[in-house]
Amino acid sequence: MSTSQQLDMMEEATENTYLMEGDEESPVMGTKKMIAKDNSGVSVWKAALMFTMSIAGAGVLGISGAIAQSGGLASIAAFLMIAYTTKRSYDLLIALSLDTEGVKGSYERLGDIALGTTGRLAVFVAKFMYAFFTLIVHIKVVKDNFPSAMMGILGSSNEYLYLFEDKDVVTFVISFLVVFPLCLLRDFGLVEHTSTAKLATVFAISFIILHMYFTNPGRLPIQGTTVYEDWLAVKPNLLPSLGTFVFFFVGHHCAHLSFDSLRKDIRDIKHWKQVSTLCVLLCIFLGICMGLTVYMTFWSETTSIMLQLYPNTDEINVAKILVCGFAIFTLPLPFLAVREMIVVSIPHSEKVEDCWWLQGETQLIGRYHFALTFIIWFIATMLAILAPSLNDVLNVGGCFSGSLIAYILPSLFYFSLRGYSREACFMMVLGLVVGVMGTFFAVRTMLMHLGMLP
Repeated sequence: MSTSQQLDMMEEATENTYLMEGDEESPVMGTKKMIAKDNSGVSVWKAALMFTMSIAGAGVLGISGAIAQSGGLASIAAFLMIAYTTKRSYDLLIALSLDTEGVKGSYERLGDIALGTTGRLAVFVAKFMYAFFTLIVHIKVVKDNFPSAMMGILGSSNEYLYLFEDKDVVTFVISFLVVFPLCLLRDFGLVEHTSTAKLATVFAISFIILHMYFTNPGRLPIQGTTVYEDWLAVKPNLLPSLGTFVFFFVGHHCAHLSFDSLRKDIRDIKHWKQVSTLCVLLCIFLGICMGLTVYMTFWSETTSIMLQLYPNTDEINVAKILVCGFAIFTLPLPFLAVREMIVVSIPHSEKVEDCWWLQGETQLIGRYHFALTFIIWFIATMLAILAPSLNDVLNVGGCFSGSLIAYILPSLFYFSLRGYSREACFMMVLGLVVGVMGTFFAVRTMLMHLGMLP
């Protein structure tokens, strides 16, 4: 099979996986076939809500830790800058796709037209890395919350409390008994309707955190230090912490499908800008509501394990279980993207029936399907267990893959197809700063936390 045909299959694997969480009434969350069948489409508001559902996830849990590592006002300014730049990046990507013949609503085809096979492959690699980091983030969320939630529910005098004391072992067991069987599925019909539940979970946790802040249980909120240290100081980890903000806002892997979900009479750049604006505003609300509230509760003591900071109450234990639930049941979707992208990247004959190891174009036969699923699951689980903190994973993933998919590639494609513009130039500079310097410092910080660097 030729390289071009393989890349076409890679494109199908990514596009048909990232947004397979919907039904016939929510085509923005459905597959390409579902969108093609539904000629009516959806309104701007519904498209914005569905787009928000597809991108708002576990990244929101790391915002409070990123604020504490960066400084109050500096991190808020950086958060809003990333939000605005990402919104402009969405608009640039869709406008460029509409004005370029042959794109047909595909990020990969836009890259192919702009930079040839290199451009399409770059999009594929960026999507693959972002999906893989998403797997690690979700398992890390389970590690940070499930053991402590169970210990809180059981109580300090329960005889089975010791079963949940070792977080690493508990995480591996839960991942093996629950996550791995889900990832073995070839058809994720059991978990395809999780987007609404995911967004509802984020709102529910935000409500619990706000309630804890205003009801002031026990010692909360704690006393801050000084106005300068809490709000005005710019802390050393500002640059790598941009990765958490980027990771939270990135949704370019599903922007074209979201655009295609609009009704035909409003499927244009004007209404798409309304969709992207509403989506980003919703994400800003969730991020500020959760991240800033936690930071204003714990100030310099804030970490990425934010729910661990609160007293052991029924509300917090419920929040931890909700977080683990949406992390587990949304994880198979990026997992499928990673697995299918690996399968379609294997060189093989043009005729699928001639390839005895394939079951369809994007699936392996039984024992190889099991082996590949196990390898991906094991690597992701072990990296999540070894990762020192959620923010470390979000920082590296956001700086490396997020900056590539959101800023560097869209601006490169714009330069190739349209020429110079100040907006594309700013995105390129931001992408290079976050992608190169941010990744360097994020990896360095992670290695320091692991004790591998002084």
